[in-house]
Amino acid sequence: MKKSLLFEKIDPISRLVEMLILSLAISLGFIVENFREGYSEQIKSEKLISSLLQDLKGDLLRFNEFTQLRKSLIKDVYHFIHHVKKNGLNKNILISKPFLQKPFLVGLISSRIQQILNK
Repeated sequence: MKKSLLFEKIDPISRLVEMLILSLAISLGFIVENFREGYSEQIKSEKLISSLLQDLKGDLLRFNEFTQLRKSLIKDVYHFIHHVKKNGLNKNILISKPFLQKPFLVGLISSRIQQILNK
């Protein structure tokens, strides 16, 4: 039988080469892992930026629609106030005039309209 490896003669150069190869392998493993992690974070950030850009475009469109609607409603209110100042307040005004067909004006009562006119 052969003797145990512990009692064999140790070759320092081969042990040094083994340690060098082991250190190199571990270092390369860390380098590759860091590169992979950085790459995956870059992909995630690009997806996030793309999603954010789409959300902002949609929000901008909705904001423009809201602004146009608001301008239209403000114009209708001023037209209504001008009409009431010119012709007086009539109970049938809410039904008869086309500029009063907006949902927010149909439900107003005379006292609310009078409060608006007094301001």
